[in-house]
Amino acid sequence: MTFPFRSGIAYRTARIVALVALLLGAGSLAIISPLVHERTRSNASARLQSLVDTVANTTSAACFVEDAVLATDVAKGLLMNSVVSGVVIRSAEGELANSARDGKPWTQAELDRAHGIVRKIYSPFDSSAPVCEMVLIPDQEELTRLSRESMLFAVSMLVPHMLAIMLAMTFVVFRWIVLPIKKMSDRLHAMRDGSGELLAVPTGHGNSELGRLVGDINELTSGLARAKDAAEQASLSKGAFLATMSHEIRTPINAVVGMAYLALKTDLTEQQRDYIEKIRASGGHLLDLVNDVLDFAKIESGKLELEVAAFDLDQLMDRVASIASLRARQKGLTLSFHVELAIPRRLVGDSLRIGQILLNYINNAIKFTANGFVEVRASLAEKTDRRCRILLEVSDSGIGLTDEQMSRLFGLFHQADPSTTRKYGGTGLGLAISKQIAGLMSGEVGVKSTYGVGSTFWATVEVDLPDEAPDTAPVPMSDLPTVQPALRFDGARVLLAEDNLLNQQIAKEMLEDAGVVVTLANDGKEAVDRATSAPFDCILMDVRMPGIDGLQATKALRMLKTTADLPIIAMTANAMVEDREDCLRVGMNDFIPKPVNPEQFLQILGKWIQPGASGVAPRETERRTSAPDNISTKEQAATKEKTHVDLTGIRRNIRGNAEQIRNLVLIFRQTASKSLADAHLAFAAKDAAQLAQIGHRCKSSSRYMGAHDFADFMLDLETSAKQGDWARIETTLLRLDEEWSRVEAELGGAANY
Repeated sequence: MTFPFRSGIAYRTARIVALVALLLGAGSLAIISPLVHERTRSNASARLQSLVDTVANTTSAACFVEDAVLATDVAKGLLMNSVVSGVVIRSAEGELANSARDGKPWTQAELDRAHGIVRKIYSPFDSSAPVCEMVLIPDQEELTRLSRESMLFAVSMLVPHMLAIMLAMTFVVFRWIVLPIKKMSDRLHAMRDGSGELLAVPTGHGNSELGRLVGDINELTSGLARAKDAAEQASLSKGAFLATMSHEIRTPINAVVGMAYLALKTDLTEQQRDYIEKIRASGGHLLDLVNDVLDFAKIESGKLELEVAAFDLDQLMDRVASIASLRARQKGLTLSFHVELAIPRRLVGDSLRIGQILLNYINNAIKFTANGFVEVRASLAEKTDRRCRILLEVSDSGIGLTDEQMSRLFGLFHQADPSTTRKYGGTGLGLAISKQIAGLMSGEVGVKSTYGVGSTFWATVEVDLPDEAPDTAPVPMSDLPTVQPALRFDGARVLLAEDNLLNQQIAKEMLEDAGVVVTLANDGKEAVDRATSAPFDCILMDVRMPGIDGLQATKALRMLKTTADLPIIAMTANAMVEDREDCLRVGMNDFIPKPVNPEQFLQILGKWIQPGASGVAPRETERRTSAPDNISTKEQAATKEKTHVDLTGIRRNIRGNAEQIRNLVLIFRQTASKSLADAHLAFAAKDAAQLAQIGHRCKSSSRYMGAHDFADFMLDLETSAKQGDWARIETTLLRLDEEWSRVEAELGGAANY
């Protein structure tokens, strides 16, 4: 960084030194000038006195005999001295000589004013008897000239000395103060990267104020470096925590939403369907909250990044409409979309984030509108050759907002009214996230509302135009999107790599319901083996799996000629941006976050598998018939005592379907028993990583199945394994064995249900 010259310390120091030198010089001249002037006059007087003394002896004879001619000659001789302007020689009888440089004799009044030098002349025969006196009048102009010459000489001698002093002062100040400070400034400027390097103490300043300043700066720098490292570590820990919690939360949500989806495809009573619809809606709401929290974390850490890709505006609006239309219809609202024809249909930007803004606005409008309409409008606010600004507006006929309520919107965790959360739900993050997204797109957000009448939320976003000429041809849009028929992939072969058996069942039944032939793989190694031994149209790859995980398996498959171009889609509960980037970096083609949205799941699958294109015969999918959820009297009595498996919770998750309950219990007994045996083997081999993996994998499914104590012990196993606490691991394994014997006994009864 270059500082302006006039703002630098060097320039200011030089200016101060020069000013000080000038002041000193002026002060010196003010003091010396009178002294020089007085000294010059004193010297002239001394010279004249000496001259009078010299001439007095010569003149004494002329004065004694009253020789006026000789006295006049002596006076004229004295006038030849440049300092003398007049000479008067007087005896007791009168003037013997009166000479002046201008030829005019001196009057007594002029003599009195001239302050001449008076010298008595004594008789040559009696040195005590005066015979006359001589008056020499000095030439004032000549004295002034001599004073000026003396002054000029003094100044000519003083100026070099003052310049030398100024240069010496400047050198000392620069060498001792300015240069050390400049080096410190340059070094501090170079240390902005927080490298933690320290300043060197300037030479000769070990015990000076500068040396102490350097020490204080070094101490402060070290403290800041430690604080920066701690903050970065905290940020990394928070990111890791969010990633882990995202995975842990999404896994059970996937089971809730997925099982609800599968249950809704079975024969249900009206009451059962209502219950499961509400379970599925609650799971979706919980997923929205998780997504909002993750987006908020990305915003807070500055990691919310925009994708730059070409998209079709009408397709974006259709996608938003397809998502929002169901909720609008459920509340009996009219949902309409109006896109201005002037907006180019082909744009470049982040269509998902634009859709997120619209969905946030639309969901709020639907939430706070009891009857009437919700209207979505897109208009062209500004357009250049390369970019355009789009105005997005969502209007409703809902409850409206007061001015005071509007002032609190768009802030983190702020809602229009404290009672909003209790009555309507939500975190207050949606509008804040919309504001951040619009800001990243060089746009703004706002709201116009009339209390009790309705509101209009608006946002502007800037997007790029593609290189080719934009297509502005109008594409008609209906008020609500046409319902697309469900995609089918009859006979398509898909390899599903998933270690969680519940997730396996959900994904397998979804795929089989769409006509897919599913092959299962329980870990990455098995996925690689199966993918290389048989042809597949696509692989659905979980990321976190024991042994070889999904990322490693994908790398291995991409190195093989037979699977180098095989579509591989990540299907994982890790939903952070970094997770998506990791998947794409190793060669995966797409990314499906858990919990899986069935419609989105099939749409993404349709990008990589041509529906109905496979030559394999369609596989019949078996529909299970739900049975009444009857509980025996004996079982009801048993629930009054402490249970180690919450059978009621299992039946609540899969309401009334006895066959599915038996299948899940059987799967859980097999996998949990094997996991416990593997844990003992890992303990014998002192494999802490394997123990942590077993605890992590088994705790979620255990908790889902209602074995909460067993799940807690598995969590303790994971934690102690990560800490390397082998004594605690041994104790935990003993407790797991004891608890498993009780859990398995209770599950045995459930298996016969």
